[in-house]
Amino acid sequence: MNQIKTLLLAIVLIAILPLKAQKLGKVTFAQDGNNVKIDYTMSNIQEGQLFDVEIFCSDDGGQTFDIKPKTITNTGQAIVLKNGKNTAIWTVRKDRNKLNGNNFVFKVTVRKSIAPQMVLVKGGSFTMGSNDEYSSEKPPHKVTLNDFYIGKYEVTIGEYMEFVNETKTNYPKWLEKGNSYNIYENGSNKDYYKKYVGNDNLPIVGVSWNNAIAYCKWLGKKTGKKYRLPTEAEWEYAAGGGANNRTKYAGTNSESKLKEYAWYYSNSDNKTHKVGQKKPNQLGLYDMTGNVWEWCQDKWHSNYKDAPNDGSAWESGTGSYRVNRGGSWGNGSFYCRVAFRSYDNSTYGSNYLGFRLALSH
Repeated sequence: MNQIKTLLLAIVLIAILPLKAQKLGKVTFAQDGNNVKIDYTMSNIQEGQLFDVEIFCSDDGGQTFDIKPKTITNTGQAIVLKNGKNTAIWTVRKDRNKLNGNNFVFKVTVRKSIAPQMVLVKGGSFTMGSNDEYSSEKPPHKVTLNDFYIGKYEVTIGEYMEFVNETKTNYPKWLEKGNSYNIYENGSNKDYYKKYVGNDNLPIVGVSWNNAIAYCKWLGKKTGKKYRLPTEAEWEYAAGGGANNRTKYAGTNSESKLKEYAWYYSNSDNKTHKVGQKKPNQLGLYDMTGNVWEWCQDKWHSNYKDAPNDGSAWESGTGSYRVNRGGSWGNGSFYCRVAFRSYDNSTYGSNYLGFRLALSH
């Protein structure tokens, strides 16, 4: 490794890719034993943003970048970065015997990630539904699910608008041309959405079930993964904390503590809030209760008679209504229970309705 001592504190090439307001700054690298430590600075990162990071090495002063480090930390897809210095470590010995010569430079590329943070939910059995007053939650029944992934957060405005801006389709109601709710036009409802939008880290609202499905398909093509909406059973299982120690709300059994976990009628100030601001539930999932209702894959059925018991989506029937779950900023605590069910037409969008993603394991 003596051959790489000349790397110490050399300034390297910086590949600045479109990051909107985010900026990639000074990059330096230095030998650290058998490793190379690569430092780079970031600025203007907003909370919750993820990035795809790649680092390449050149041994001809930057004319070509043919060396792609393999054993390098803090790179890849959906990486959390911080404002200020970020560090990647390349274990050179594991990749190659040595770096010959002394004309090395590194190129760091950072792109805003479109891949959401997902949480692995271990499968198991649980009792879906309840014996509370609503017949739609009855009969309680045993469901057994396989492992699956579900979004750590609700899909945000920033994430959804990447899709809209690229495809020029599936605009939320507040940006759809000619829609009376368009906040930039003079329709009769133009002020309806204004206080719910304006920050990339707010949950997307004003999108239909059809819009959510279109987003899943687009994201799948971009990433090579089969994103989808969670089934109703998956949603309730994850919201309640999985197979063990299930809770009435997402994160707690206590109504008096609900404000610690959810934005709902009592504390929301009648608007949505940035995702991830309250406590997560037992599985590390945020806003499963409150903030916005979340579309599920299933068609609506008025009760659980003949419901699937394997966690799959209930797609039988001819109706156009689809399930949504979790309650919103405008609902009281009773409607924020993990067992509570609601529905809307698959073409409907509102200021209290959004979604999160799922993936099969």
